[in-house]
Parts: sequence; structure tokens; C-alpha cells
Amino acid sequence: MAESRINAVDVVVIVAYFLIVIGVGLWAMYKSNRGTVTGYFLAGRFMTFIPVGASLFASNIGSEHFIGLAGSGAAAGIGVGAFEFNALILLQVLGWVFLPVYMASGIRTMPEYIQRRFGGQRLRVYLACLSLLLYIFTKISVNMFSASLFINQALGWNIYFGILLQLALTSLCTALGGLTAVIYTDTLSAFVMVLGAMVVAIKAFIEVGGYSGLQDKYMMAIPNSSIPNTTCGIPREDSFVLLRNAVDSDIPWPGFVLGVTASSIWYWCADQVIVQRALAAKNLSHGKAACLMAGYIKILPMFLLVMPGMISRVLYTDEVACVGEACKDVCGSTVACSNIAYPRLVLGIMPPGLRGAMFAVMMAALMSDLTSIFNSSSTIFTLDIYSRIRQKASTRELMIVGRIWVVVMCGVSILWIPVVERFQGGQMFLYIQAISSYLAPPICALYLLAILWKRVNEFGAFYGMMIGFVLGISRMICDFAFPQPKCGDADTRPGYVKLNFMYFALIMFVVTTVCIVVLSFFGEESEPEKISRLTYWTRFDAVDESSVVPNKTESFEMVNKVEEKPDKNENEEMKIEDVDVVTEGNDDSMCKKAYKWLCGLEVGHQDAVNAEQLQEERIKKSSSLKQNPRISLILNINLGIIFSGSQNSGPLHEKLNEVLVSKVQEVQAQNFEKMVEIYDSHLVLGTLAFLWLVYLWESYLLKRQCNVLKTTDEIPIELRHVLDKETFEKSRLYQLDSKNFGFWNSIYSQIETTLVLLFGGIPLLWWLAGKVLHRFGYDESYEILQSMVFAILGSIYSLITGIPWAIYSTFVIEERHGFNKQTFGFFVKDTIKKFIVSMIIGLPIMAGLIYIIKWGGDYFFVYCWIFTLLISLFLLTIYMDYIAPLFDKFTPVPEGELRTAIEMLAQRIDFPLTKLLVVEGSKRSSHSNAYFYGFYKNKKIVLFDTLLSEGVMPKKEEEGTEEGTEGGNEEQGRDDGGVDDGNEEQNVQSSMDNGEQPETGEEVKADEKTTAENKEEKKTKRLGCTNQEVLAVLSHEMGHWKLNHTVKNLIISQFNTLFCFMVFGFLVHWKVLFASFGFASSQPTLIGLLIVFQFIFSPYNELLGFLMTVLSRRFEFQADRFGKDLGYAYPLESALIKLHKDNLGFPVADKLYSTYHYSHPPIIERIQALRGKKND
Repeated sequence: MAESRINAVDVVVIVAYFLIVIGVGLWAMYKSNRGTVTGYFLAGRFMTFIPVGASLFASNIGSEHFIGLAGSGAAAGIGVGAFEFNALILLQVLGWVFLPVYMASGIRTMPEYIQRRFGGQRLRVYLACLSLLLYIFTKISVNMFSASLFINQALGWNIYFGILLQLALTSLCTALGGLTAVIYTDTLSAFVMVLGAMVVAIKAFIEVGGYSGLQDKYMMAIPNSSIPNTTCGIPREDSFVLLRNAVDSDIPWPGFVLGVTASSIWYWCADQVIVQRALAAKNLSHGKAACLMAGYIKILPMFLLVMPGMISRVLYTDEVACVGEACKDVCGSTVACSNIAYPRLVLGIMPPGLRGAMFAVMMAALMSDLTSIFNSSSTIFTLDIYSRIRQKASTRELMIVGRIWVVVMCGVSILWIPVVERFQGGQMFLYIQAISSYLAPPICALYLLAILWKRVNEFGAFYGMMIGFVLGISRMICDFAFPQPKCGDADTRPGYVKLNFMYFALIMFVVTTVCIVVLSFFGEESEPEKISRLTYWTRFDAVDESSVVPNKTESFEMVNKVEEKPDKNENEEMKIEDVDVVTEGNDDSMCKKAYKWLCGLEVGHQDAVNAEQLQEERIKKSSSLKQNPRISLILNINLGIIFSGSQNSGPLHEKLNEVLVSKVQEVQAQNFEKMVEIYDSHLVLGTLAFLWLVYLWESYLLKRQCNVLKTTDEIPIELRHVLDKETFEKSRLYQLDSKNFGFWNSIYSQIETTLVLLFGGIPLLWWLAGKVLHRFGYDESYEILQSMVFAILGSIYSLITGIPWAIYSTFVIEERHGFNKQTFGFFVKDTIKKFIVSMIIGLPIMAGLIYIIKWGGDYFFVYCWIFTLLISLFLLTIYMDYIAPLFDKFTPVPEGELRTAIEMLAQRIDFPLTKLLVVEGSKRSSHSNAYFYGFYKNKKIVLFDTLLSEGVMPKKEEEGTEEGTEGGNEEQGRDDGGVDDGNEEQNVQSSMDNGEQPETGEEVKADEKTTAENKEEKKTKRLGCTNQEVLAVLSHEMGHWKLNHTVKNLIISQFNTLFCFMVFGFLVHWKVLFASFGFASSQPTLIGLLIVFQFIFSPYNELLGFLMTVLSRRFEFQADRFGKDLGYAYPLESALIKLHKDNLGFPVADKLYSTYHYSHPPIIERIQALRGKKND
């Protein structure tokens, strides 16, 4: 390729470019204040959005993108471009979610944020070390290797000689100018890179005959060195597909959407290189605008880098797409030479002069990336590691150490270059993503939880991160121990290593998140100072200047001590050292003066003080997060454009997919039987394995709770004045009976589910539904009818198998402990009525849902979501008026003191009360409750009659119906008897006190029997609540409304519904899914819904259920606080205790069991919160 190398004209262009870069760097040195830490590392925080946005783009698009993106495009098609569209979205997440928190907190490094958020040092130091490792593995070594390839192709120089030449200029620029020089050189580099890449792309498309020519010729670009009877050297069938097959592709769409996003959130939202540039913006508006600007530019790499790489394969097939030993003669590698695609294209199609310009562009990309990394790594090492070793280090020492660290990083990275060359089949860009996927997801989980969840603490964060790190580093070691085989060789690696790194990233993220969340409940809640202005929800808290502008210990800026005036003599010397002032005396040589100027240490005393004060003012201003409303509106409009544009990037995907859709379908048809064999049992067994894992976990928690019930014999101190020993023992026995019943019921359910899945119970029931249809003259084409029959048969089966357990629970457990008030006849009628109503409501909804899915097209999931939302709102509106009265009797609360007080309370907080009702719950059970219902301004409050104290409601009249006799009269007799018993016992005692003798004989025996019965009934007599206690309970319920808890739950549920339907949309056409559950010849929609929502989503449902339980407890604390603020603290505490006693709730719970299961906080925690002894 000697004829394609650069010549004298190219050299002139290159030299001219580098002279411009040096000029920009010197100008930045003059402009910036490099004598302070903030000035050197954060550019004084005075940058506008244009240089910051350009720097964000240039810091990302380094030489590894020119080499890596183009190389992966040449090797595997446009799929790698999806990473750029993903980045477009995550840049906005940085600007709108993460950056406001970073600016509000006044931090300068990411480990510093973690230290402020959680306290302690171990997390900060750990993240600093991990970040430096990631820089070595994924940034510096990759950049140097990619640039050396270009130099080798263009000049024929030795790779390592070219690396040293690059590093010399890059390190000099970074070490001398700090972040200001980096940002300004990045700005220049960004414009040069975009313009140069555009020229190459236009020229390349002309050479290949446009996009249509690329489509035709790329699939035919097969090298002469391809291996017969293998796919080696043959373009992928899905080369023009962005998001690819979920099973056997290089970029599976679920792994990309979820797994890559997890690791990319670290890069774009929590990596020092990117965040440091965003923090240099003068305020939040400029920071957001910079993210928007970088996002718009990120659309270009697909067309400027990926597709030109594919064109390079078309034009230079035998070189770029070579296989095996043939590559050794081309690029010196025995793996692949796709990484030379871009330099080979430039040297092949560009004329002299422009080749030199593009060489300069490559050097610009390298320098922009390396200068960013060098500055950020020196920032982390200096402020987060070295300062912990040398706590009394002066500013001058820190400045020098930061510059020396750059040299150390370079040396270590050079040693890692040979590893980069061979990893991931020679595709450099996939190597970067793989290493990031092994180390970054735990960092992503940590930062997301730190910013979005106030409950996470240092204990959970640290040990959760350790678990994630061990998991990731073990996979990384395995990847090096079991390298990917050469093309054509058998893959004998363990399955753990074969798993696509994107799926592994998802697993790591989920495991780390769950570990951090669970472990956080074992630690103390974070103190207010570790939350204020350090989470997204508290970013607008009152400003604490000491936290926004760090002191000397944290910032190593010596301003505070400048104001001190110690005594002269010996203290004078200490003052000068503390302030770290460098004075220019006559003794300084010219060399020393030059050294001070180059390193930014020539600043005088007053200049340093003034500069530092100005920078502190900038920090305070940016941390206020104030935005001009007009500017904010413009930014938000652009955000909407970005998101809508990313959603509409599908047409490109669809257009490209049309080209090869027939071929892809043909390949899928050929491989379907093989895939079924692989996954037929694996999906079902995997589902069962998870279900049994959950069952064992639940059983373990149940055992812990039973141990608490068996061993706890002391009443908690908070309840000793209100809870007697007898009630405490009754509640303990009731809970033990309930838990034992739950244990055996769960065993039965688990075995039943296992047998149904293993022996094809679902296909059998579908077959029976088809047989029923045949009896009425319908065939399988009537899928909706068959689905309705299937639902009816399944409901009947569930009803039959569930009735024995319901009977035992109601007529044995509940009746044994005095709760059941139903007769068997009433129970049977109620069960039948529930079944009929559920079928009348459920079947039409199910039919409508199936119809929408079958005829809704590609966006059916949106229509399904809208349909379910409308149905939910409709049922919410009519439930109280038309459905609930079918099962219970509702009567208005009578006029009186209680009703008036409730209406006044509702009016006090603007609660839109329309009806106030009492439900006759006592005909079923003596459990008590209260709730409100209704949509928008049509709210109804419902009180259980068992909640109210006797005498509040008028005396019930006997009803002629069986229900009235069996329910209402029985309860009325019990209530009346309770009152009479008390009077009778009091009268007997009074007569004895007056010296009167009771009657003897049979009359005495009758009286003794009556007294014993009365005492037994008195034991089960409910307490009820006074009017003030009822108001306190309702203040709690209205607090849920006032604090928008119902709205928040509705929003979460709707987002979850939309997400589930969207995922279902991807899975419903996956034939393997149906085949694995016994439906190889058909794919009924209802069966797909059942499989996906009940089985495939089971891990997601478990996680979501736990998170909603955590959220529910938080809402309960907030609602209690709301009632307390209304003045109902004492009656609310009293009501909670009474309800707990009435319902035989046990006041002591195992910590782990309650954390996982309790949607309401334990009674003791609620009492402590009401008394102000526990933070809510």
C-alpha cells in the first residue's frame, strides 16, 4: 500500500493543523486560571454550551470510534450504530436527571459525590480505583492502539513509535492547560472531525454508487480467503438490521435495550470524563443545552463512520474482510483486519492533501479523547486517592502529582495493548462494550439508586457493589481464560462464557440493584445531610454553603486560611505554606520562571485569592439550579424533539430491514426446529426453577417469622400499657395458625403449578376448549370464542381446587379465632356470585384485548394500554354504585356528630367527598377497615361497621332475606349480648356487695352457665373506634389522596402496563416461546398473554412487587405524618392499636419477613414515627 501513503503535501497539512492545536492550547493556558484546583480540573466553571457540547461529543468520538465503529460496520453491518442512538437518549438523561443533582451538590468528581451521599471513604476510594481501571482497559489503551493502526497504514511506522509521538503532544497539552485547554482543543477537534468525516462519507458513497449500491454490493463482499462450508468471511444475513434476533445474534435486542443501557448509563451519566465537561458549564441551562447539542451531533456517526466502514469492505474486500492467516500479511493480526477499514478507505479514495487532512482528523480524535481521559483520570487520582494518602499535600504538590499521573497511566495502558488486539474477534468497539459490561453495571445501579432512592445507605451500597464486582470480574477473567475461537473452529467454551455480554450486563445490573436494595434495609437510614441536595427529589432543598463550596480539607483550595492573621515570626512561615503562594523573587532563574508559568504556579497571592473567590461565586450560582423560564421552555421543546426523533428512528430500521426480510425469515425457518430442541425444555425448566427458588425464599422467610411467633413471649414496651397478656397470646396463636395454613397452601400451589407445566396442563385445557367449540359447530378459526371457553374452564378448575382451602380458612381458622360470621349457605352463594360477576366483566374485556392484539398492527401494545386504561377508569367509576352492592350492603352514615366531623375534615383539606357510607362487613368477618374510592372529584368514603364503636350506627332491623338472618341478625345479637352481658355481670356483683344471696339450685347453675358464656363472648368482643379515632383513620386515608399517592400508584401501574404490553409485543411472534409450553402448531393470543405475564414475567413481577411494597410502606408513613400534622397524632396511635387488637395482629415481626411482605409498616414503627422517635 505504499502508493496510498501520505506524501509531502499531506505532511504540510498535518503540520499546519498541529500548529493550530498548539496555538489553541497556548491561548487556553493564557485564558485559564490553572493555579487552583477548580481552575485546572473544572475550567473555573464558566464555559458556555457550545464548547461544552462540542467537548462532550469529541471526548466520546475518539480514534477508537473511527477505527472501531467503521471496523464493526465492515465486519457485521449497521447494528453497531444502535449504540450511537442509545447515547443520544442517555445524554439527555444526564442533562435532565443527573446533572441537576451534581450541580446542586457542588461536587467535582464522581467518587466525591458518592462520599458525600453515603459518607465514609471506602466507596469513594473503591470507585476511584475502578474508574481508573476502566480508563486503562477501555479508553487509553484502545485509543492508542486505534491511532497506531492509522499511523501504521499511513506512514508504515512502528506502532509503538507512533504511540509515543501521539502521547508526547497530547500529554503536553493536557498537563499544561488543564480542563480549559482540553475543552477548547476538543471544540476545535469536534468541528474538524465532523467536517473531515463528511468529506470522506460523501466521497465513499459516490464510489460505491449510493446507498442502494451499498445494499447490493455489501452482501457480495466475500474475500478470497473465506473458508468453504463456513460463515467465515461471509456478511451476516442481518447486516442491515439495527436491533437483532434475541437468541443467536451479535447484538440481541433485549440485551442491547436493557443490558447495554445499564453499562452506558455509567459512561454517559456517572463517568468523570463526560460529567466533568458538563460540570464545567456556567449554569444548568448551559449544561442541558450542551447535552442537546452533543445529542444532535451523535446522529451523525451512523452515516459518517459505520456506513463508510461497510463501503470500505465493498471496495477493499480481500484486505478489510480477510480471514485467518491471510490477515497476517495485511495488518499483522491473525484474528481479523476489519479495524483497518476506515484508514484503508481514507488512504484509498482521498487525493493528496485531503489524506493529510484526514490524518489530522484522526489525530484530532485521538487527542480530544486522550486529553479528556488524562485530565479526568488525574482529577480522580489527585482528589480521591492521592489526597487520602497525603492529607496535608499543598496545592503545588497536587498540581504536579496530577500531571505525573498522566505519564503513569500511559505506561500501564501501553502494556495492555496486545490484549485489545485479540479480544472480541478483533472488533475493537465490541471489546470496549464487553469490558464495560463486566465492570460498569454495578456502578450504574449505585448511581441510579443514590440519585432516585433516598433510603439506600452506605452499607447496602458498598456490599452490593462488591457482589456485582466479584460477578463481573469473574466473567472478565473467564473471557481471557477461554478466548473466543477462531472462525471455523469449534466453540468449546463453558456456557457461562458463551452468554452474550449484553445479557450478562443485564444480569449484573439486576443482581447488584436487588442486593443494594435488600442490604440497605439492614442498615440505618441516611442522615438528612446525606440526602439534602444529593438526590433528584431533594435537589431544591435549602442551600448549605458549606456543602456546596467545600472547605480546605475537601477542596485543597487554600482560600480560607488567607483570611487568617496569625502572629508574625514562626507563624508567618506557616501562613505562606498553607496559602501555597509562589512569589517571584530575584533569585528565580529563567528556567524556574518558565517552569512555574508552564505549570500554572506563577500566580501571586492576591491573584489566587481573587480567582478562587470568583470560582466559588460561580459554583454557588450554578448550584442554585435557577433557569430562565423562556430558556427552559426552549430546552424542553428540544428534549421532546430528541425523544420523538429517537422513537421515529424506526423507519430507517424498517427500510433497511425490508431489504433482507425474506432472507432472514428463510434462515429462521431453517433453524426453527433446532431452536425448539434447544429451548423446548429450557424455558419451562428455567421458569420452574425460578418459581421454586421464589418458593424456597418465601418458605425461609415464613420459617423466620414462625420462629419469632414461637419465641416471643414479652409484650413490646411501646404496647404494654394498652395490650394485655391474654390478647397478646391470642394474636400469637392466630398468626401461627394463619402461617401454618399458608405454608401448606403454598406447597399445594407450587406442586400444582409444577405438574401443570411438566405434563402439559395448559395445552390440554386449550384442547378441551376446542372440543367444546366443536360440539357447537365452531372450529379453531374462532380463536376469541375458544379463548373465552378456555378462560371459563380454567376459572372453574381454579374454583373447584380452591374451595377446600377457602372453606378451611373461613370455617376453621377464622372461626376458631372469632372472626368468621358467615354461614355455609351464605359462603356458597357469595362464591357463586363472585364467579358469575367475574365472568360477566372479565370475558368481554378479554375478548376485546385479544381483538386489539390480533388486529392492532405493530403498535397494538399502545392500543391495548389505552383500552385497559379506559376500562380501569370505567370500573373505578361504576364499582361503588353497581358492583360492590351485589356483595355487601352499603348505607349512608346517619346524621350526627361523626358525619358532621367527617364532612368538616374533608372540607378542611378540600377532599371532594360526595358520599359517606358504612359497609356491613360484619356479616362476613369482624375484621375492620376504612377506605375511599372514586375517580377525580367523585370520592366516596367507606367505613366498615366493625370499625365503629357500638352506638354510632342505629340498631339494625331484622331482614327477611337469608342474608339478613345469617349475617346482620347474628351480628346484632352479638352486639346486643355484649352490652347486656356487661350490665348483668355488674348487677350480680352489686347484689353480692349489698349482702344479698344469689338464688340456689337450678337457678344458680343456669346463672353460672350464662355468666361463663357471657365471659367467653366478652373475650371476642371487638373494641371499635371512637369518633376522634375514626377521624384520625380518615385523616390518614385522606392523606393518601392529598399527597397524590393514588395518582402516583396509578401512573406507576400504567407505565408498568405499557411496558409489559410492549415486551409482550416482541415476544408474541416468537414461535419458540409457544412451542416450549406445548403449542408448536399454533400460537393463541390468550396463551401468549398467560405464558408471558404469568411465567416469563415472574422475575420482573417479584422485583416489582417488592419495590411496590417498599413504596407502599413509605406512603403509609407519609399518610401517618399527614394525619399527625392535622392534629390527630394521639387518636391515630390509639386507633392503630385498637385495629391491631381487633384484627389480632402480632406486634413483633422478623425484620427480613416484614421488609419483604409488609405493605404497611409494623405497628411499633408507626407508633415510633407518630411519637417522633423514628424518621419516616
